[in-house]
Amino acid sequence: MRRLRDALVLAALVLYASPVAWQLLTSLTPERDLMAVAARWPSALTLAHYRVVLAESPMPRALANSAGIAARPSTWADMVRPGAILYGYHQFYDPAERESEMKAKLALRPVLSLRARIILLRDVPTGQGVGYNARFVARRDSRIAVIAAGYADGLVRQRSNGDLNAGARSRVIVNGRCAPLVGTISMDLAMVDVTDVPGARVGDVCTIYGKDGCAIYPSDVARDLHTVTSDLLSAIGKRVPRFYVA
Repeated sequence: MRRLRDALVLAALVLYASPVAWQLLTSLTPERDLMAVAARWPSALTLAHYRVVLAESPMPRALANSAGIAARPSTWADMVRPGAILYGYHQFYDPAERESEMKAKLALRPVLSLRARIILLRDVPTGQGVGYNARFVARRDSRIAVIAAGYADGLVRQRSNGDLNAGARSRVIVNGRCAPLVGTISMDLAMVDVTDVPGARVGDVCTIYGKDGCAIYPSDVARDLHTVTSDLLSAIGKRVPRFYVA
């Protein structure tokens, strides 16, 4: 790792005025959160190395990503590189205990809602399977809704076949109530157990991300799936209509 660091520093010193080298230097933080670099990567290219390398550079300096903007003003330099915070989502922090502190310090409001409509309802008796390979088997007489969204739209397959105790990853919202996704999510469709949602009917809106009575945010789902919020945001397909509300 030390050899890698030395090679990178040498390359940057030789090419510091090059836009290619500049992009390299702004992208080499080995953690999402700069707070963890010194502790976890003591021999990697740290903030101190950045400053040494860029001290004589005529190029603007940009080091801070979303987490750096919220947590480390010392990394702001000449410019910052906001990502997920532009859409109202904090990155995950290391150590995790700092997350509540950062949320209080920089209050954000998520701007994204992802919704689909119920296109079919079926009554499913106890013991009957639902979806590919009957991955979900009804434990009671159930009412199952089919919604017009699948993994091609951004409802990732990892959210398949959950229950209300499995966390945000397995829930959607129908008529203000959380309801579990059941069965395997397909490319174009997914199924929701609306047995406990009174009055659910074809045409009702199902909130995949957003707020409707209760709330489900991509950041909550990402934590449950052990991924990052941007992974889920970038999974939303191009065929999904976008509506921009002022």
